[in-house]
Amino acid sequence: MADEILRVNQLHYVVQDGEQQFTLLNQIHFNVYSGESVAIVGASGSGKSTLLSMLAGLDTPTSGSIVLNGRDVTQMSEDERAQLRAHQIGFVFQTFQLLDHLSALENVMLAAQLSALPDKRQQCFDALARVGLSNRVHHTPKTLSGGEQQRVALARAFVRKPAIVFADEPTGSLDVATGEQGIEKMFELQQQANTTLILVTHDEGLASRCDRRLTVVQGSVTEQVVV
Repeated sequence: MADEILRVNQLHYVVQDGEQQFTLLNQIHFNVYSGESVAIVGASGSGKSTLLSMLAGLDTPTSGSIVLNGRDVTQMSEDERAQLRAHQIGFVFQTFQLLDHLSALENVMLAAQLSALPDKRQQCFDALARVGLSNRVHHTPKTLSGGEQQRVALARAFVRKPAIVFADEPTGSLDVATGEQGIEKMFELQQQANTTLILVTHDEGLASRCDRRLTVVQGSVTEQVVV
């Protein structure tokens, strides 16, 4: 059996709005294993994107623990979480979050700067070539199509060969055909690197491509299904 890479235990998250408290995540617990792909699904407002943000160390829970590669993220300082994200975590965002004034290559190189990769520039060229953009490396995002921007985001997420990649609605801003092309690349890169992939999606077809599915209903994980 693969090694455990992520353990979530009794995760609870409460926000205060004036005199009222709202529970966004309620005593969630599950494990994820190295090399798995896991889809987090649920209706809008169910808490799935909040959960993903917690797992990635972008926000901290009210209580509970998140252990990533043997380290409790919830006990880290912000600087320690930033270091963890820089070295072990990749991200793919719905809007891709590329910097407009930088080329595709420079956007990918930003992710590689803090890594221990040898010959970073060549590694970034190679990452863009793997997603079919070797002839677009010097183009800025505004000169790239939505599908090409998605592939730059994928190259950026995987260039450091992170232990885990988090993706938040990676097809949400694209049409079906364009999104599907990017998804093929994402799973191809994941398998090549044996990286763990955790994604939030409302796309049933994308969720069905993953090894497992977590369904979030009103802040709770109500089922964990092998698909």
